[in-house]
Amino acid sequence: MRDPSPAELLAEVQAAFACRDLLDRPVRLSAGGKTFRVRCDQVSFSVYQVNEHHHIPPGIPGWTVCRLTCQDCLGSGGDTGGVGQVESVRQWVRTVLGALEAGEYE
Repeated sequence: MRDPSPAELLAEVQAAFACRDLLDRPVRLSAGGKTFRVRCDQVSFSVYQVNEHHHIPPGIPGWTVCRLTCQDCLGSGGDTGGVGQVESVRQWVRTVLGALEAGEYE
């Protein structure tokens, strides 16, 4: 069995968000003791880690830990599109879809 392409993986995430009426809407979830903002639309899926320092205004701190489009993926491991990137993106997809399925999001 072959691994899904970025386009197939994105379609899976889009379907999960769409069936919950969450497409184009930011979602907040926790994983590993950290807070993340997640968004999926017709073009991409992205996960943004929120900086938890309360003295810094929201929206300014934080960084992208995962971004997936039909052509490309960016994760926390390796060069863009590399093996580490792809596996990191797959792990984020599993984490986010698990949280959606369990209702563990705001």
